[in-house]
Amino acid sequence: MVLDVPKQPKRGAAVVAAASSTGKLEIRAPDPAQVTMHPTAIVIRAIFACNLVLGARYLVWRCTKSLPLEGASPVATGYAYLYLICEVILVVSIWMSHCTRLLPAVRPVIRVDDLVAAAKALADWRKQTAAPKLETRLPGSGCFVNTSGMLPTPIDIAEEARVAILVPTAGEGLPMLLHALLGCFSQKLWEPPTIDGVTLGEREQLRIVVLDERRRGELLQLCTLMYALARHFREAQRAVQQHLAAAKIQQLAPAYTVGAGADEAGGSTDNEEDMPIDMKTARAMAACCLLDVWDKFAMLTTDMPNKNYSGPTAVGRAFKAFLTTMADVQQLVASASPIVGGDTVSFEKVEPGHVSEFLERGDLPALVYHTRENAGQPTISPKAGNLNAAIYDLRPDTGLPLIGEAKAVLVNDARHYLLPNFLQRTMPYLFELAPDGMSYQWGKVCFVQTPQRFKDDGIGDPLANWGTVKFNITNIGKDGAGAVTSCGQGSVWRVDALSGMRADGARLLRRGEAYKRDHPRRGLDFGFRSDTPIEDMVTSLELFKLGWKSAYVLEPDEFLSLCSQAPDTVQWRLRQIYRWHVGGVVTLFQRGLWFLLDPNSGMWPNLWHRVFLFNSLMYYFRGFGALAVMTVPVVYSIFGIFPYETHWPEVVYYLAPYVMTCGLATAIASEWKKTDRKRVFTEMQFFAASAFVEVFSIVQTIIGEVQKRLTFACEKKPVACVNWHSPCPCWPLPATFALEAVAMLSLPNVLSQCCQSNCRVDQPLSSVSSVLRSTVCTEWAPLYAITAYNTHKAARAAKAGEA
Repeated sequence: MVLDVPKQPKRGAAVVAAASSTGKLEIRAPDPAQVTMHPTAIVIRAIFACNLVLGARYLVWRCTKSLPLEGASPVATGYAYLYLICEVILVVSIWMSHCTRLLPAVRPVIRVDDLVAAAKALADWRKQTAAPKLETRLPGSGCFVNTSGMLPTPIDIAEEARVAILVPTAGEGLPMLLHALLGCFSQKLWEPPTIDGVTLGEREQLRIVVLDERRRGELLQLCTLMYALARHFREAQRAVQQHLAAAKIQQLAPAYTVGAGADEAGGSTDNEEDMPIDMKTARAMAACCLLDVWDKFAMLTTDMPNKNYSGPTAVGRAFKAFLTTMADVQQLVASASPIVGGDTVSFEKVEPGHVSEFLERGDLPALVYHTRENAGQPTISPKAGNLNAAIYDLRPDTGLPLIGEAKAVLVNDARHYLLPNFLQRTMPYLFELAPDGMSYQWGKVCFVQTPQRFKDDGIGDPLANWGTVKFNITNIGKDGAGAVTSCGQGSVWRVDALSGMRADGARLLRRGEAYKRDHPRRGLDFGFRSDTPIEDMVTSLELFKLGWKSAYVLEPDEFLSLCSQAPDTVQWRLRQIYRWHVGGVVTLFQRGLWFLLDPNSGMWPNLWHRVFLFNSLMYYFRGFGALAVMTVPVVYSIFGIFPYETHWPEVVYYLAPYVMTCGLATAIASEWKKTDRKRVFTEMQFFAASAFVEVFSIVQTIIGEVQKRLTFACEKKPVACVNWHSPCPCWPLPATFALEAVAMLSLPNVLSQCCQSNCRVDQPLSSVSSVLRSTVCTEWAPLYAITAYNTHKAARAAKAGEA
């Protein structure tokens, strides 16, 4: 017998069994840990080598030939050397970005159903003890090895893959939370396991935990209605399935359906005015998930009395209950008013430490609402404290944490909602094929990260919300080493890894010690790190030190989650990236670079983890280089100072080859996942426009650190001195735009001087820089257009609200 499971199956691939004339058993099972390099990796490495040599050649020329300036003032000389330093920073940052493109990974597309089917087939084969000889062919050779009596006991993938979806919220609107819960309830799960003769249901496979920091009564009511909505929807689906089964029997045996049976099988009802939808719509809704039903059929709740119905009574009643609950949810979300006998009353705050658990049906995921007692703590990262409380605080009534017996937790921010295939596509990469190829085991992956995705609103993503370079290029290059850092949303974490287990299985804490309430090292040595604003990146960094790797899941045109409300103003977007930059600078101050350079600092899986994390902690210094390049035409047009002392042919000879190789790697990498190059270019433009945010974050953090050292206001907590909640200034953006416009206006005078000069490089090169910079500035116009549009939209909404 040959059991053939493709190594790189397409989505939904199944186990294939066939007979073999040799009588031997050949096993080929999908391995989620299998990673191959993209064919373009060799080309990109060659480009990087060229860029490295040409960049070093350019810097040597700058230091030895283009400086010092002849007859320049001290101010001009100081500016020239300062510009050289910024150039060095920019060149090094480009080299580091090229490093993140050297290991482009290609992972097999696997679903949990594929692993469950393969593991089940392997388990069935193990039970065939009557076989006289059990042999396994070694991968990559024609040799067979006798494996009788030495096969390890396989794990049950369906039983081990228990997940808890954590939805932390700190005041997000009910419409966003509604979609987040719809996405959670719409997950396509796998075949449930059977333990001691009892088949578990979705209640044991998946738990949805809503973590409310604001203790909002309206959110608790939304959770109550959402569970009722999911229950009625499941009942309606079952009613349709029963109707279709009865209708099939009726077609096979028409004489079977008589009397009352005709009414249940497909006859019309006596109370057609009470039936909300027709049978065709009911069948269409039953074939969808809850999220799709809400998006496609939400209008049915507004015109139920106008719908004609002809079908079985059971289906009509089930869908009437579903649509009635759906209308209640819409009313709650629209008005944020409680539904108590039609009266509108104000919500009361939920008591601290309150837990509401919804476990009525075994065929539905469990839903838990929780508000912790010490909400908002620790102040530097309340989100990390909220997540850790859900994972480690034991409940006195059950002796289990809020996540129950889940082996993995999924972080789902309230502003994002999951699409149905999320868990199917991410959970497999926490497992790996055992060395013998005969079973599955937990792998050395501590978390699986997915990209953040947004709806295409047709305006071209001027604020670079998509993060195209990061999610479609940089993370693919890092995934070849298993070194993708987490960005929080859409990440699936293994609980054992968070609880202090190393990749080799050793534990830093005694078993059960992490679950002690108010453990002093929680958030510092285990759990999500709560001493930094960017708990996701720092947590992944600390787990890499323990020998763990990460996995990244991205396929072209595949969306696993969507953002329901993306930043749509310049102020909002700048505040968001300011928080990220501050978190990176704070992490650098807290941990320094020695923990990356020290060979004894941890069990790093490979050298690439240190290289990529060095880039993650130092990337924001590139803002100095970007600002320096952008100010060259401005400084020249206003003060007549240029930081070069050379001739035009020399600049072309040394600079042009380096510039030509800077963008080639990114251009080739955009083909890995069929990335739109226009989005890549837009993100680069936004980086240039917002470079001042990186500089501002560094300056703010340094000032906070100096204040701490001088006043001892917050000992051993330098991050507490940085108020990353403070607004990021936006005035440098229009100021830079205005200065570039001034440089553009001075261009005619510069060109006239060039015609009368001896072709010194300062005039022509400055004019070219002015043209290029001003051209880039014209692309910033969408930033201001979208700001004006959203301001006008908000004003209209406020005016409509007053009316």
